[in-house]
Amino acid sequence: MIKIVTDTLSDLPQEIVDTYAITLVPLYVHFGQEVYRDRFDLGSDEFFRHLASSPTLPTTSSPSVGDFQQVYQNLLADDPAANILSIHFAGTLSGTLSSARQAVDLLRGAKIHLFDTLSGSLAQGLMVLEAARMAIKGATVDAVLSRLTNMRERMQLLLTPSTLDYLAKGGRIGRAAHLVGSLLDIKPVLRLKDGIIEPCERHRTHKRAVAAIRDLVIKDALDKSDLHLAVGHGCDEEACQWLADELCAALKPRVFLRGSIAATIGTHLGPGTVGAGWWVPA
Repeated sequence: MIKIVTDTLSDLPQEIVDTYAITLVPLYVHFGQEVYRDRFDLGSDEFFRHLASSPTLPTTSSPSVGDFQQVYQNLLADDPAANILSIHFAGTLSGTLSSARQAVDLLRGAKIHLFDTLSGSLAQGLMVLEAARMAIKGATVDAVLSRLTNMRERMQLLLTPSTLDYLAKGGRIGRAAHLVGSLLDIKPVLRLKDGIIEPCERHRTHKRAVAAIRDLVIKDALDKSDLHLAVGHGCDEEACQWLADELCAALKPRVFLRGSIAATIGTHLGPGTVGAGWWVPA
């Protein structure tokens, strides 16, 4: 039996987590001296309300080695012979995978398989969902890992923040770039691919940036079968619904997810972030 573990950066809807008995390991959000477990203590909407009113940018931290060790031990206590497949946010951008790896080292002999998505958020969620579906159908660990590797190679993820303020506060862009971008009302479209975040396009308004995500997804996936698609947002329900409607009408995805952007990503991109992740088999 395969048991699926992932972190809260996967942005999976709760009904998917419950349906497939996926174990979520939370990252942490620090507002001053207050520490919250992402999703467990602080939901997406509540987080973004805190973020909008906070005088300083919160900080985030990965799950500890002990967090992962406890999760793995609990799962093995239920089924000592289980294979645990632990699927996580890009190791280049978060210490989450490193913590999981150290926990595995402490549980020698256990059948725990780690997978670095080299992505995150909606794209990570699509990978976790596919693994969970395969596991329920009785696929082997090798078959699931092979599928995930194929997904990782072709997975796409685009995100656009509604403001540059949070990227500037977090030091992701310089003050000069922030000033120029704010004066020109520049909204970047960011791509996360192979564990690297890079600017893809720039637009004058948030509405145009969201429309650009639509156009890029349609250009890549139009007339392709077996599309897996996910859209998500952080406090911009209207833009997310528009994007979902546009993409579903144009592409008719076989798998569709809609989620909320995790607090850890939201800390750096801010409220109003909208994104799409998608994968089409080769």
